[in-house]
Amino acid sequence: MTEAAPQYLTPRANVRLAYHRFEGTSKTLPGVIFCGGFRSDMTGTKATCLEAH
Repeated sequence: MTEAAPQYLTPRANVRLAYHRFEGTSKTLPGVIFCGGFRSDMTGTKATCLEAH
């Protein structure tokens, strides 16, 4: 995944969710926000595939 530091969402005290956000490349293509889930991380297969496309 990208070398950029993740951004964080803090929904409540002592809880921090990391994410990377990618803008869409045009007005008709959506952006992507990937949030890793259970047993998943930002450098895994799903995350790097999303970043590549």
